[in-house]
Amino acid sequence: MFQYAFGQSLAQECKIKVFFDTTELLNRAPKENFTYRDFELSIFEGEVPLASSDLLRLFTFQPKSLSERIYYRLLRKLKQVRYYPEAQNFVYEPAVWRTSPNTYFEGYWQSELYFQKHEQLIRQCFKFKTPLAGKNLQLAQQMEGENAIAIHVRRGDYANNQHINGVHGTCSPEYYQAAISIIASQVSNPVLYIFSDEPEWVAQNMQFGYPVTYVSHNTGKSSFEDMRLMSLCKHNIIANSSFSWWGAWLNTNKNKIVVAPKQWFATMPEYSINLIPLSWIQI
Repeated sequence: MFQYAFGQSLAQECKIKVFFDTTELLNRAPKENFTYRDFELSIFEGEVPLASSDLLRLFTFQPKSLSERIYYRLLRKLKQVRYYPEAQNFVYEPAVWRTSPNTYFEGYWQSELYFQKHEQLIRQCFKFKTPLAGKNLQLAQQMEGENAIAIHVRRGDYANNQHINGVHGTCSPEYYQAAISIIASQVSNPVLYIFSDEPEWVAQNMQFGYPVTYVSHNTGKSSFEDMRLMSLCKHNIIANSSFSWWGAWLNTNKNKIVVAPKQWFATMPEYSINLIPLSWIQI
């Protein structure tokens, strides 16, 4: 979603056509300490123009024979092909707006600063295609009449894979207690909605002190419904997870309070300097 929002803003700012490369996302070659994800932007209304195989060859094909290497070297020089890798510390790079056609951007681009100017366009693109139905519709209607607070507890590979845990870490119960206290001090009669890939762990290891509803029925292809429900709460407490980041960002409540972890990565605090919007509270 960050990459898509960045690409849409590039198209607007630089008046160029932008195409998306899903090769790496769809690659299912065995990788150690890696969690595969599916391409699911089709749940939203925005169109996703995908790069053709011919276009991808221009940028990513690695020729082996001497004749191919010479051909592609000349072709890329003629087309003025450029490569723009994201900075290693993920900081916002204003230089991207001085790009030219035939540039291949590689990175996550995880900052609202890349699409803040085109917020309304991005929100339109990220409207969910299908209407709410069943239990999700019931919950949405229930949330509307409450001071509903979405709380996302991200565990899964973050908690159960030693290598991934060493990179990302997990938010502690103390973080959630502090975040709840911040919002509860400003909101009357808070009602908590817990979203987690391990709801049983949350129920056994965390105490909240307020009415709680566990949302655990959206799984598999319907998991995106959790993001939609998060966005329909009045306020958000997010994990160090882009899933709940977007749930909070898509929340249209003008008076929303969003609490986010100050340290997004376990050992690299400087990597999240531009990731959290300034209006959100970091603890």
